[in-house]
Amino acid sequence: MNEGVLRKHMIWRDANRDTAVYSLTNSDWRDGAADHLEALVKQRLEGVKGLRSLRAEEEEGEELAGGLEAEVSAAAVKKQNMAAELDKEECAKKFR
Repeated sequence: MNEGVLRKHMIWRDANRDTAVYSLTNSDWRDGAADHLEALVKQRLEGVKGLRSLRAEEEEGEELAGGLEAEVSAAAVKKQNMAAELDKEECAKKFR
């Protein structure tokens, strides 16, 4: 049972943190609280695993995007160089 919240209970990573306080009696534990808590812990761990895989996918996507951006930039430079070469050839033909 939620007993309350200690607001701004501690500072962690340069931010104030609240602490939730819960109570649990022996009879609560016997009546199934242990199973309920175990299920909650498993659920939270699965959520953390999911977040880690999402972050890994995001980082992989950023790396791919960075690589594609570099390829696009290289292609643009190559196109500009080819255009400059064509301009040189046309100028050379005109002044021969």
